Amino acid sequence: MKSNLIGWTPQASPPLTEAIHSLPYAQGEKKILLAYTPVARMNPYQALLYSSCNSYGIAPTELIPFNTFSKVDKLKNLADEVVIHFHWINSILATALDAEEAKRRVKETRTELDRLKNQGIKFAFTLHNKLSHDAKFIDAEIELQQTIINHCDVVHSMSRAAISSMREFASIPQEKTIYAPHPTYRNVYPDFLPKAECRKSLGIRPEEFVISLFGAIKPYKGLKMLMEQWREIAASSDVPLRLLVAGDADGSIEANDFINWATLEPSVTIHPQKVPFEQVQLFVKSADAGIIPYGRTLNSGAALLHLTFGNPIITVNEPALVEGVPPSLFETFNDADDLAYAISNALSRFTAPNLDADLLSLELERAPRIVSNEFSKNLVAKIS
Repeated sequence: MKSNLIGWTPQASPPLTEAIHSLPYAQGEKKILLAYTPVARMNPYQALLYSSCNSYGIAPTELIPFNTFSKVDKLKNLADEVVIHFHWINSILATALDAEEAKRRVKETRTELDRLKNQGIKFAFTLHNKLSHDAKFIDAEIELQQTIINHCDVVHSMSRAAISSMREFASIPQEKTIYAPHPTYRNVYPDFLPKAECRKSLGIRPEEFVISLFGAIKPYKGLKMLMEQWREIAASSDVPLRLLVAGDADGSIEANDFINWATLEPSVTIHPQKVPFEQVQLFVKSADAGIIPYGRTLNSGAALLHLTFGNPIITVNEPALVEGVPPSLFETFNDADDLAYAISNALSRFTAPNLDADLLSLELERAPRIVSNEFSKNLVAKIS
């Protein structure tokens, strides 16, 4: 029999194929089919979040492509409860040509959610961001997000601070909310190369303090701010600084401008390509700190990735992002004017620090199994 890579590639009869292969692994008499979309295989987050679900009678099942969620009512007799779990919703409006079309798509989505709700389907939504990062039609995006929240039985937040941070963009009923933080990536990525080998491979000198911007190169990641501020910050530092950038660019004008700037900047090293799993350690372990200069963010996989590899982070001042992270492991800044001061503080705080105890504490609290247990237990309590 030839492998079909179920849950990884589109199947002939979605979502039935995925569901009938997922349900047998859910333990217990009562079963919840948790159909999630979009499926993000490049980011291990979903696999980690769902890693303990089977033990709680939950069968995570993939919806590929995104619009397959409209067929989930065909699964309603397969399990005691059928839940559609939305993660990122940007694809609904991403190709809208204008605000009028975006508004029409919101209305169509609302109609479809109403139909599914009337069929007995339940809904969950994870708060990844305040709004989709690449949102073009903000009013429509806000309306779409609120529409999904209104239909939800469960809203999953990775922090309590996120609910407060979301008030400008959405109203989230407390009775729908469950909490489970972003897990670490311990044992996910290869981690066998010594730091010196990683730095040598990238041409980094031993005396340089390296700040890593890791992940897809997109405008919301503070590209303009770094272009405007970095040269002066590096020139005025007593310690040699290097900005290390790695990730695939989204093709935007802003991303292309950033790549051109970084390529010519002596104190910047850039690798504008998708980073294979086995090479993640090269770019993250080479760093002394990660930088998270994002706009409109609540959570960051890159922040947890750096912390997993033992790097403290320099991050935009978003309480939701650092909730539960020991203060010794982060330095915050409010805006571009504050960035130089934050990096200066990071240099004094993060140079040869002894952070092992706090890193171990975070690793234990955010272990994927612990986070998944918390998510699963809380989901069952709301759905059942």
